[in-house]
Amino acid sequence: MENIEGFYNINKPYGISSQRAVQVVKYWARKKTGNKKIRVGHGGTLDPLATGVLVVAIGRDFTKKIDDVVKSEKEYVAQITLGMESVTDDAEGDKTIIDQENKPSYEEIGACLKTFIGDVAQIPPAYSAIKISGQEAYKRVRRGEVVEMQSRIVHIDTIDIISYTYPQLIVRVTCGKGTYIRSLARDIGRYIKVGAYLSGLQRTQVGEFHLEQSHNLDEFNTQLPEQIKIAIHAKELEKKRIDGTTVYLYNVLRRLHTYARNVKLDLYYSGERNPQFTISKRAKYINHKILEIPLWTQTIFAYHLWRDRCDVLWMPLQNLPRIRRKKMSTVVTIHDLAFKYFPETYTFMDCFKLNLLTDYAVKNCTSIIAVSHATKKDLLHFYPHINPHKIHVIHHGFDVTLWHGRCDQKKCDDLLVQYGVNDNRYIVHIGAIQPRKNLITLIKAFEILKNKFPKLQLVLIGGNGWKSSETLLCASQSTYAHDIIITGNIDFASVRTLMHHASVFALPSLYEGFGMPALEAMASDIPVVAANNSSLPEVLGDAALYFDAYDIKACATQIAKIISDSTVKEQLLKNARQQIKKFSWDVCTKKTLHVLQTSCALEAIDKN
Repeated sequence: MENIEGFYNINKPYGISSQRAVQVVKYWARKKTGNKKIRVGHGGTLDPLATGVLVVAIGRDFTKKIDDVVKSEKEYVAQITLGMESVTDDAEGDKTIIDQENKPSYEEIGACLKTFIGDVAQIPPAYSAIKISGQEAYKRVRRGEVVEMQSRIVHIDTIDIISYTYPQLIVRVTCGKGTYIRSLARDIGRYIKVGAYLSGLQRTQVGEFHLEQSHNLDEFNTQLPEQIKIAIHAKELEKKRIDGTTVYLYNVLRRLHTYARNVKLDLYYSGERNPQFTISKRAKYINHKILEIPLWTQTIFAYHLWRDRCDVLWMPLQNLPRIRRKKMSTVVTIHDLAFKYFPETYTFMDCFKLNLLTDYAVKNCTSIIAVSHATKKDLLHFYPHINPHKIHVIHHGFDVTLWHGRCDQKKCDDLLVQYGVNDNRYIVHIGAIQPRKNLITLIKAFEILKNKFPKLQLVLIGGNGWKSSETLLCASQSTYAHDIIITGNIDFASVRTLMHHASVFALPSLYEGFGMPALEAMASDIPVVAANNSSLPEVLGDAALYFDAYDIKACATQIAKIISDSTVKEQLLKNARQQIKKFSWDVCTKKTLHVLQTSCALEAIDKN
């Protein structure tokens, strides 16, 4: 039996918990020694968003000494963002602007830092693993409980400024056991009265263990098989009505096979693909066209997965077969939880089905892909007991080239005449007509705008969704019904043409998991106004004007700003050109493949 006992200096990567890193090393140690009872421990927790030195002890003699490591001095390099506070005291939580007008000087920062040297009273973050009455504080907070953290004395030896360019302050901190750098960042912001949160953290030293001598965690990842078999639920590509899930799956599948090495990719579906979503025959997929029967996912699809002995299953929608092999890991993409917030905007059966399927999938899958940080936050709100580290935020990509081309002038003119549209004098919205899209607010805002812009029109592109009758009635009974144009479902070329000729794109939704149509507008050089909720501020950034989804006047005001002020419009378009660069289908695909591969490893670790 190989003797591997000792202390191991691990460079913990971003995004995983210390516990998960220890599990990887523990699995490696068990494989190396053949001893399933070998002891493994670590010397000081690091938050998932932090990187750097994590000392792991293997073997009884060394785990007994781990407390000495925990007590030793630690060194951190911390990036602190001034002007805002975060509910979690780090980059993951919701932000509140405190004071972005006053910009502290270098000297003021230096004087502030001196007050935190020595023995200081510190209140730990509420979003921490400190136990209150036997349960971690962060679990209580996520359930909506009010948690009061008790102050405790910690020791800070030094705080040195590495660099400072407002709003970013980078410092080096040496401190003792139990010091929360998140709390330090928060307290610095409060001392200088502008607010602050920890936006980046690296632990560079624990006692005698230095970052320069650390090992990458990948060196301990021996649990992946030489080749893995990934099954993909591809039935969404059969849909005639194109929605966000279909576009998402298609764009990932167009690229996935080019990055997948030592991976077999099996696609499962039942009918003919939508011709708009044809994947190249050169793509290295094994296609399984299986019989269409009721409850397809839970019956015949589940049977084929069992028979084919797949290692990993990817469900690009909120569903998961209940009958499956225990050794098969599962990854589910969660697009949104709108049905939890707004059940009244769905039919009873749709809402019941979405709740039933999503509840089971979230609780029983190996890993979750959330399409935005807002979706991850919603998952933790509605499912506070799930491990937050099994949720991976992977933004959708975006293909700008699809929206650059324009049809020839005669076809454009014919299309505008067909729908009775005034060239460049209309507001456009893309999406199914259903209550969650909040189009009644947009129609009412349009009526206000007509008083100032009498030639303005409203163009609603999209077919009727569930419960569309109230919206359609509102449009038909409007004083300006003749200037409200509802196209129904139309082909992509027509959508692109109508988008390019609009004055403003409006997205008044009550909730969006991602908000792809707004990016399509940006790519078409059309300024955007959007509701200030869910994922929209995260995805659109400073490339949109925002309003409260329930405030009709605010919606009208923001649209009017763009129509009447060319400076506002040009700034939004300039910001939009930078914003859409942040979203790449290649990046999305690579990250998705990484989750699929590592989920197989995590399943092996968890079962051992």
